[in-house]
Amino acid sequence: MVVKVPLKGLNIRQSRGKWYVSYRSTGETLIKGFEGTRYQLDRQLASHDFRIKHLQAETRDRSPSYDEGTLGAIIKWFKEECPRWDKLSDASKEDYEKSFTYLEAARHETAGPVYNFPVSIITQPSVYAMRNKAAKDKWGRFADKLVSHLSTIFKVGKMVQNPAGGVEKLHTADPNANHEWTDEEVQTAIWLASDAVLTPLVLARYQGFRGQTCAALTWRNYIPDAKTGKAFSVVLRKNNEAS
Repeated sequence: MVVKVPLKGLNIRQSRGKWYVSYRSTGETLIKGFEGTRYQLDRQLASHDFRIKHLQAETRDRSPSYDEGTLGAIIKWFKEECPRWDKLSDASKEDYEKSFTYLEAARHETAGPVYNFPVSIITQPSVYAMRNKAAKDKWGRFADKLVSHLSTIFKVGKMVQNPAGGVEKLHTADPNANHEWTDEEVQTAIWLASDAVLTPLVLARYQGFRGQTCAALTWRNYIPDAKTGKAFSVVLRKNNEAS
């Protein structure tokens, strides 16, 4: 017997046989791609772990308000009203949230919380200062993403100029980091891979799927194919075409 605990503010939907649960007021995803019956989903919703997630979402929803024209206000607007936010993938939203969490906790030595800064006084030199401090507090790649996120928000927000636009990156990618594997490297990886790694490795190498795509595949994606008899097929999010 499942003891139903009333949890307010949830948006529960089913798509292609999977369940998705989000916190309605913020759009935060709490359960993604749950496979099972509604009864099994209710058991998950009644679990201790989910109740903690729900409580955390409620706590985050009670975020403080910010004065009009401040950095905090424009970030809040971006998340709650800007269509660009809704189009981001869950992974991208997670990256943005990391930047927001960092900025919300950041303080200027004399001016106080960064979220209280009027965006009208934010200049490119001040963005460079934010980037450099973030790189020192975290790492270069994090700082570059932070600037990129600010640039996007400033670009779609009510800004005359984009002070984060054109800021140079700190992180330089290793040109050999993403080189195409040689046949010898592929065979070595397949030979050494565990069962859990072998399947996505083969799908990525020979089907061309990205890591996020491999992680979301189910047997429903394994369909009849005219050339091979059977093949994995997915609908790409960007162009809505099967691959």
